Amino acid sequence: IVAEDLQDLEDGRLDFYGLSLPPRVGKSTICIFFLAWVIGKRPASHNAMSGHSGILADRFYTDVMKLTTSEEYTFSEIFPDVKVQATSADKKELRYDETESFATLTCRGIDGTWTGAVDISADGYLYVDDMVRDRTESLSPKRLEARYQDYLNVLVDRKNDGSRELMVGTRWNVLDPLGRAESE
Repeated sequence: IVAEDLQDLEDGRLDFYGLSLPPRVGKSTICIFFLAWVIGKRPASHNAMSGHSGILADRFYTDVMKLTTSEEYTFSEIFPDVKVQATSADKKELRYDETESFATLTCRGIDGTWTGAVDISADGYLYVDDMVRDRTESLSPKRLEARYQDYLNVLVDRKNDGSRELMVGTRWNVLDPLGRAESE
């Protein structure tokens, strides 16, 4: 079901896809594979991945790098003409097209630098995963409101018209960003 929904997102049948499942069932993993596939199809597009912290963004960066460069995976067989052109572990950026001014993929925590550094192209994706750190954080309406405002003012502002969005997480509270996006 999730793979079919992601295909609908890529085919333009959806502009936004929210996925909520219990912890540790593989929702982030399938979505990271999805984004690697998108990178292979459109290496000149600009995409961004974010979550509640820079540590989570580090994992996204490492996972996509591994999927697209390791012989363990078949990325180079599926996309033989797409290779990493430049990386920045400090900035958590991967470039698969050397002519673009913005990275193909930028991974940042919501608390990182976004303004002027991140662009999500019209054919790209904003992938937001685990905006809420844990169940404890989800119990504070004030913290959830602040997190939602950060999502709108930091992440969504980087999207260009036509870009799509993938939001993933475990919904602990109807007021979390995934629940708010669904209701709006």
